[in-house]
Amino acid sequence: MNQAILNEKKAQVERLNSELKNAKCAVIVTYHNLSVSKINKLRANLKKNNGKMEVAKNTLIKRALEAEHFEKLESLLQGPNALLTSEDATSILPTLADFVSKNKEMEVKGAIIEGTFCDAERAISLAHVGSKENALSMLLSALQTPVRSFAIACKAVAESRN
Repeated sequence: MNQAILNEKKAQVERLNSELKNAKCAVIVTYHNLSVSKINKLRANLKKNNGKMEVAKNTLIKRALEAEHFEKLESLLQGPNALLTSEDATSILPTLADFVSKNKEMEVKGAIIEGTFCDAERAISLAHVGSKENALSMLLSALQTPVRSFAIACKAVAESRN
């Protein structure tokens, strides 16, 4: 193999490794007949949410996944694929879900989010929750409501006895 081509492939694997090293979210998507302009639009939207999209040969993506302990995604590497990464666990998921719903040429195959494998359905459902901070806020609000109701009931009982 030509040394220049080999060096280019090594550089691409190193770039993928550096993306995965800092990633809390890695998503494998397939794109059939998706235009370059649509891919560039998705890349721009992902960049707004601190995400990146890399299109590479499956063998190069596989080597990067092995090096960074994302092996569970390797079985999804069939056909034309792209690797989406983000340093935040869920920030790119709403953008991705919106894009996939409008562009049937792209399909989510699976993801690893904070070390946990998610199939396509679960990854898309996490997009509707939003950011981690939003999910925690919703949880705290749900936990706070019964406590507040109990406190109001206790105050009402105390006031009725006076």
